Amino acid sequence: KKGRLVIRIIEGGNEYMKVGQSKSGITRAFAEELPVVIEYPSGSYQSTIIRTIDWETGTFRTKCSTYHFHFFSI
Repeated sequence: KKGRLVIRIIEGGNEYMKVGQSKSGITRAFAEELPVVIEYPSGSYQSTIIRTIDWETGTFRTKCSTYHFHFFSI
């Protein structure tokens, strides 16, 4: 899927985002087995590869982190 994505780390974290921080922007691809890349006016953010996406709870897991997300199709 592609569209507007808001993500917030709820477990884990990395050097670019700590637990509780969020990013919002446009993604060209949001799917398992791909990293999430969010582009926004002042830059971009890329996660490691998405292992699982739970659309019902609005969460996804990467190798080291769990994120909550809101996805808006465009």
